[in-house]
Amino acid sequence: MKVPHVLIALLIAAVIGVSIFGYLASRAIHRESADPAAALQRFEAARDSISALGPLLKLSDEEGVEAVEPPPETQTKHKLSQIKFLAYEVKEEKLTQGAVPFWFYRLKGPAFSFGLSDSRFDIEKLGLTTDDLERFGPAVIIDETMQSGDRILVWTE
Repeated sequence: MKVPHVLIALLIAAVIGVSIFGYLASRAIHRESADPAAALQRFEAARDSISALGPLLKLSDEEGVEAVEPPPETQTKHKLSQIKFLAYEVKEEKLTQGAVPFWFYRLKGPAFSFGLSDSRFDIEKLGLTTDDLERFGPAVIIDETMQSGDRILVWTE
């Protein structure tokens, strides 16, 4: 099963839609042209700066999205500051990057779930809550390259 470009678009649209209607979106989201080599360098630099933990979600053609088992509820929570992402669309040679404050994600989590409800990234159906993310601490949530060469990287800090 081929992962359609629509999934990447839905994930980006959900992040944009939740980013305080326009004002935060204009400050939090940046889209630019980039050739594949430049995009690869950006992904490598971002991945090198992230904790070794993850990815917490893995795409599978057979299984859909598989989630890592969250730590026990007794585990100490980490204070997370942001959810960040990079997405690259090979055909358009566009690199999109952004950051959403974690407090805002916690507050608007249901909006994220609603925006992703018809996709493979429905956080609520996967059972990966903001509390789970805080118990994991800084981690890679998704790091996937599609057959088309499109890539998405989502992580917490």
